[in-house]
Amino acid sequence: MTKQDLRAKLKKNRDSLPREIREKLERHILERLLRLDICKSASGFLLYAPVGSEINVMPLARVAARWGIPVGFPVCDPATKTLTFRVLEPRAAMERGAYGIPVPPADAPIFVPDEKTLCVVPALGYDRNFHRIGSGGGYYDRFLEKFPGATVGLTFEKWILETTYPEEHDRPVACLVTESDVHINPDFGVRVSIFSQNPEENAEKEDLPPKDDQKEDEPRKKPEKKPLRTAGKPRVKGPATLLAAVFFLLLLSAGLQPLFTGRAAEGFAVILMQITVFLIPCIVYLRFRGANFRSSLRLRGFRPIRLWFLFCLFVVMVSGSLLASILTGGISSLAGNFTLYETFTARSNGQFLQTVYLLFAYVILPSVGEELLFRGILFAEFKTWGVGISLLLTSLLFSMMHFSFPLLLSYLLLGFLLGFARYALDSLLAPLLLHLAYNLFALYGRGFLSTFYVNASGNDIFIFLLGVLFLLFAAFAAGEARKFYHLRAKVGTPSDDTVAAPLREYPRRIFAATASPATVVVLLLWLILSILHAVKM
Repeated sequence: MTKQDLRAKLKKNRDSLPREIREKLERHILERLLRLDICKSASGFLLYAPVGSEINVMPLARVAARWGIPVGFPVCDPATKTLTFRVLEPRAAMERGAYGIPVPPADAPIFVPDEKTLCVVPALGYDRNFHRIGSGGGYYDRFLEKFPGATVGLTFEKWILETTYPEEHDRPVACLVTESDVHINPDFGVRVSIFSQNPEENAEKEDLPPKDDQKEDEPRKKPEKKPLRTAGKPRVKGPATLLAAVFFLLLLSAGLQPLFTGRAAEGFAVILMQITVFLIPCIVYLRFRGANFRSSLRLRGFRPIRLWFLFCLFVVMVSGSLLASILTGGISSLAGNFTLYETFTARSNGQFLQTVYLLFAYVILPSVGEELLFRGILFAEFKTWGVGISLLLTSLLFSMMHFSFPLLLSYLLLGFLLGFARYALDSLLAPLLLHLAYNLFALYGRGFLSTFYVNASGNDIFIFLLGVLFLLFAAFAAGEARKFYHLRAKVGTPSDDTVAAPLREYPRRIFAATASPATVVVLLLWLILSILHAVKM
């Protein structure tokens, strides 16, 4: 028997099963599934909209709504042969998708699975080795290749096959649930064990689909409204507290400036400030968040061919920051100090050791500390509210941290481009390299360009050239980024940074992401330091 023959036989058997019997068996299957820790401890469900005689898993979506966890439904892309999941928000209506399959609305956010996501995989049948036989499109096999969570198959006990004629690309499931038993795949023991077993939390989730004698439209206890979760539960107090600590330490460093007057003392103070203000709070925060969070920082490299993309962004950063400075501050703004906070200054005077010190204190340490804070920790925390919101908030906070009203626009642009590099290449190393390059430019190149601008007879031509460079290389960077996204979707599961939020949700989510007393402290500290900076100038 060929695979195609087996598919036809299984579909015929399933379609011929009387509806009353099928619904009764389905209820027993779902009851057994909902009692498993792998289900009650899940951070979210990946389900499917049943078509024809497929096992109906929609009651799981209603249970998930009562538990306050997100539910994703598959969306097929016939052009790229890839599968993504989008979050179906409460009371949202399904739309007709590819192959006539119901899918969430087009503006629904992409579901980001984590290690505790449970995926209920549809199939025509399963065998005793936990392999499935689907419709033949291969969408789920490609998706499951990089899926980090646990998979479960639902079937009838008497229909478990001896073999489904698996091929090399076929992916087995972690467990099979039938109306009478639960079969665990021993090869997935480690992945299943990740699902925590919290008796107190799971006891609250003893929730089953409606009984046979209970009507679907009977009134139920209205669940507490919770914010949408995608890549884990969004955090507010933690990131706000970290920001408040960093801003307070910056304010303290400005107050201690008069104590460091000598060159040696000043050099020591700059390095100490960078370590104390950024690195120590970030390390403490990462220690507090635990090892699982560190993977969200994306501490990994990227292919060398992507350096062209980073070069384009660097040109955009340089030309854009100069244009923003000219727009807000005129010619004099280009002759400003190269330091990020203008708390301490130093000169190398051509000495090798002093040059090394300048590179370490004003190029390397600021880049590492700020990128770890903004494009590492804060980007990972805020992206659970949506990538656009994360880009917006991290860029705004990055610009505020420099405490300069005239240069606010310039730093806002720099923060956005650094976040864009982090998002496009899915790597923290990308914005770190960009930041290093820009700090080198600020240290050695900006003074040359400022002098050229001031002394050039054709200032209009200079500004025009900056504008051309900005637009041209911005187009290059956008084109390269588009290739990355297309390739990412083509080869498998999208990055967990592809969470999207509808524009209408931005105000509410931004407020929710920053609704903390520590955020008020950050705003007050920013006002104080910005005013002190303006008075100093």
